[in-house]
Amino acid sequence: DCSCSLFSPSILAQEQDFLRYQAGVGSKLLVYGFPYGESYDQTGNCIVRSAIISSSPLLPAAAYPDFLADFEVFAGYSGAPVLLERDGKAIIVGMVLEEVFIEELRSQAKKVLRTRHGLGLARVLNSIHVKNFIEALHLH
Repeated sequence: DCSCSLFSPSILAQEQDFLRYQAGVGSKLLVYGFPYGESYDQTGNCIVRSAIISSSPLLPAAAYPDFLADFEVFAGYSGAPVLLERDGKAIIVGMVLEEVFIEELRSQAKKVLRTRHGLGLARVLNSIHVKNFIEALHLH
């Protein structure tokens, strides 16, 4: 029960856009999503979170298909658009894939205990791959 709108793949950032916007570690991002399926209000408006790019390099996208963003991910942010903001303008630079975890393994008696720790980071698929996927759908 939320509002949806479609957009053209042409608004997805390409490599020249990453360069023009000087995207890199520390660049400010905006993430639009529905944490735990919740919207801001009854009309279905999403909740916007701020983040920064926290990994490098970003390009070439063929070698680096994803990057990390520093924001706490909740269920409901998978597939969320990630925008890069610069000088009052924004472009879509990716899509949230998942939360980043590490696993700690500890031996105890005859068992190995496994503990997962969330790092407060999101793995973001580079917009170039999102655009290529959408364009491939139109070819079939």
